[in-house]
Amino acid sequence: LLRDMEHAGLVTREASATDRRRVEVRASPRALGLLERFERAGAAILAEVLAGLDDADRDALAEALPALERLRDAVQGIARENARG
Repeated sequence: LLRDMEHAGLVTREASATDRRRVEVRASPRALGLLERFERAGAAILAEVLAGLDDADRDALAEALPALERLRDAVQGIARENARG
């Protein structure tokens, strides 16, 4: 997967300066640019959809926001734990 991502210009790999057994993998400028474009497009779509909702739906979403943030935090916590192995 990393090799394919490297060939696509999405990541760079280089040997660690302190430990020749390690390789440092970083997102490339191209990948970061694509991510930024994706985030902007998603935000624009969300803003458009939210603007089309009626007041009752927007109010319901605003009231649900704290619970949704807690849900996001819990999912991210589990993902971090799983990534550590």
